[in-house]
Amino acid sequence: MSTVIVDYGSGNLHSAAKAFERAARDTAPDHPVIVSRDPDAVRRAERIVLPGVGAFPIASVGLRRCRA
Repeated sequence: MSTVIVDYGSGNLHSAAKAFERAARDTAPDHPVIVSRDPDAVRRAERIVLPGVGAFPIASVGLRRCRA
């Protein structure tokens, strides 16, 4: 099982990844947390985190740029 934090070119994803890794240690230590802008990695993920959805107009522009 993997969690992908979508990198669409905005925000401090390092802090988000560290927080998710810390949480995963307690619940699923063998499940990786990955930061990626690769559409295939996002498709394969069992959990997807879209950070910064409070600023979704900016996020949607970034997502369109990353689309394959």
